[in-house]
Amino acid sequence: MIDTLLLEKRFSYLGKNRGHASFQLDDLRQHYNLPDYQAHSAASDALGCAELFLAQVKRLKLCHRPLTDVIYKPC
Repeated sequence: MIDTLLLEKRFSYLGKNRGHASFQLDDLRQHYNLPDYQAHSAASDALGCAELFLAQVKRLKLCHRPLTDVIYKPC
């Protein structure tokens, strides 16, 4: 399982958050220019997280970083 909130916080730690301050799903979706969905509905939240994850992966590719560099913490 991948946590999109944790992934975004790691982007922030790496200096890649591009100025957003909130880590709420709706705010992150807006930051990535994704469409609005009804909040707090299981189905729409799941779809919203999936689309957010795809947007995050796209950003990683633009930064030429593998997903594993951000997902796994070094021991």
